Amino acid sequence: MAQNYQNQSYPAAYGQMPAGQPYAAPPHPTQQPAVPVQAGQQPAARVQPFTQPVQQPAVPTQPAVPYTPYPQAYYPNGYPIQPGNPYYYNPALAQQEYEKRLKVEKAKKNLRYLGNMSGLSVILFLAFNTVASMVLTIPGIYELYRKDAVFSGAFYIVASFFYMFLPFLIVSFLIRLKDKEVNFFPFKKMNPKRALLCIPIGLTVCIGANIIVNLIITLFESFGVELSQQSDALAKPQTVFAMFISLVSTAVMPALLEEFAIRGVILQPARKYGMAFAIISSSVIFGVMHGNLIQAPFAFMVGACFAFLAIKCDSLWIGVILHFFNNGFSVVMSYLQGSMKEAYFNLLYYIIIGAVALAGIICFVVLLLTDKTFFKKSEGNIAGEEATLLTKGQKFVAFFINAPTIISFIIIGLLTLQYISK
Repeated sequence: MAQNYQNQSYPAAYGQMPAGQPYAAPPHPTQQPAVPVQAGQQPAARVQPFTQPVQQPAVPTQPAVPYTPYPQAYYPNGYPIQPGNPYYYNPALAQQEYEKRLKVEKAKKNLRYLGNMSGLSVILFLAFNTVASMVLTIPGIYELYRKDAVFSGAFYIVASFFYMFLPFLIVSFLIRLKDKEVNFFPFKKMNPKRALLCIPIGLTVCIGANIIVNLIITLFESFGVELSQQSDALAKPQTVFAMFISLVSTAVMPALLEEFAIRGVILQPARKYGMAFAIISSSVIFGVMHGNLIQAPFAFMVGACFAFLAIKCDSLWIGVILHFFNNGFSVVMSYLQGSMKEAYFNLLYYIIIGAVALAGIICFVVLLLTDKTFFKKSEGNIAGEEATLLTKGQKFVAFFINAPTIISFIIIGLLTLQYISK
């Protein structure tokens, strides 16, 4: 606030001051004027003037926010936590990251071991199959194998038990050494409603896979490449007993042994790494084992369907039933083809195919509307911590990029070349 200086007195100008008095500078506006001091006198005490405080213009401020400090937290080792400091060493976080790396490496190691065992199972399958085939080199055995449907069926029953069951039984014991909790034989009692709806759906997938394979064959033929599959030109069953033996060897034994091998020994241990990974990896092994470009794509697609249904039903029985119906249908139609006129046979064949496909579509819609939990990702998913620790790429690399699997794939690839002609 401005001061009023009109009533204040100042000393006379220079030259007009009384003689003998010292010069005094004009007082500061906030001070009282100096009092002349006579010679030999003490100066009077200075009287402090009353001054009013200078007020600053008001500045608008934000409403005050009460300060609430974070409570002090400490690590297990006693060090205080200082959030917001990027250069501050965090022992607890470092320990967590170290433990996570250990878990990731352990998960990779276990999955790599499972991949080694899967590749080993294919190698043993090929080796045992070769040993069983050597029996046919005995003079007279191969001719009997080709001409007698009962003998060929009986031989296949014994041989398939040898080269399909024993290799995967050995591998199952080796896998059990690492994972003692794995259940290779989930034969739980299935929900009757689910089972009845899943069977037509599975058979419809088989029909669709067969159509896709035919398209693949046609595509290769358009480029001048002919695909074929193994055919021993075996004698067709002419009697009911011969057809029964053929049905057992072609439908019953593969349904039991292959489901045990693929959907049991290979699929079940892989489920802890994720349902999708388990389905794909087991289906690849199933397709590769068939050893030609006609059966391999069909086996992969059908195997994926069977694996999905086995997981959802938590039972291998659904795969056994579907496998039996699919192979059994081929055996029965092969028997009827030799005893019916071609026109009647074709009509019967397409009627059965159409009826099964229609039933499969209807059952799929009914299952979708009445059992919504069936298609949820959590249904039947027993994936553990390993599924989240590893990425998809890490899972497939650990499972397939190993010596036994690569060797088995190379052998299968060389065997496949004999079924390709130009």
